[in-house]
This record gives sequence, structure tokens and C-alpha cells, in this order.
Amino acid sequence: MPSQDTELLTPDSDDEPIVKTTESHDDFPSMSVDLFRRINFKTAIFLFITGIFIFSDIFIENVLPKKYINADCADTIGTTIQLTILVLAYLVIDLIVQGGLL
Repeated sequence: MPSQDTELLTPDSDDEPIVKTTESHDDFPSMSVDLFRRINFKTAIFLFITGIFIFSDIFIENVLPKKYINADCADTIGTTIQLTILVLAYLVIDLIVQGGLL
């Protein structure tokens, strides 16, 4: 038996040889595509529309209490109220999308 300088890609026992494939999910483009496929676009679109309404002048002038408005803008507590409503809206939108109603 001649001596070998290289190692074979086969296991030591009678198992099947190790086969290298060119398909890999560890490279950046395939990871990016997998991440892009997992984005829930329905939730993102409705959350964006809800955010536009919640941070609009109409919401600030007509929904927020007057004591949380300072010079036609929401103050710190008003902004906290807006963000709380946005998070609650996200929860509702996400539940509606997961339930298949939207």
C-alpha cells in the first residue's frame, strides 16, 4: 500500500463518505434573503400607518389631554402616551395578522 500525503474525506468506519455541498445557509446573501422572507409586511405597513396617525397634529390636538401639550407638541408625558398607544396598536395588529383576520 503506497503512503498518502493527503487525507480522504471519508470517515474511519463503514459509514457513508462525507460529501461537501455548495449550498450553504451560512453566507451573507442567503442569510439576508432568509431574514427578508421572515418579515411580516402586513404588520409593518399597518404599524407605519398607525404611527403616522398617532404622531400627527390631529391626534395631538384632539386626543391627547391639553395638559400634556406644550406649544402644539406633546411634552414628555404626552410622548409616553403616544408610544404606549403605538405599542398597544402593534399588539392588536400582530394578533389580528396571526389570527388570519387581516
